[in-house]
Amino acid sequence: MDEARALGFSGARPSLSPMAYSSRARSAFYEHERDAKPVSPIRAFEIGFAIREKAGHAWLNCLAKLQEQTFTDILQAIPTSRMSEMAREFALQLLKCNRQSILAAEY
Repeated sequence: MDEARALGFSGARPSLSPMAYSSRARSAFYEHERDAKPVSPIRAFEIGFAIREKAGHAWLNCLAKLQEQTFTDILQAIPTSRMSEMAREFALQLLKCNRQSILAAEY
């Protein structure tokens, strides 16, 4: 897996980058019963926001205040026997990408 992550980071395989991975991610939620595929995590947040706008604003405020260092600290707490440095960096970039996507969306 670290080899694939390295290819994504280097640009040799853009489809393996954290941003590309984020764009392909799926949640466990379907927007409509008849849908063949679940929605993306970002779309799931948008749907939840529309249903509970006050709660959505509260989550957005928390997310906006969250510092990158918090992500780093959480990931650093995972033992290296469970997560490689490359996996840690990939996870950090993925979290940053998803955070930015949620904060940049129009609600």
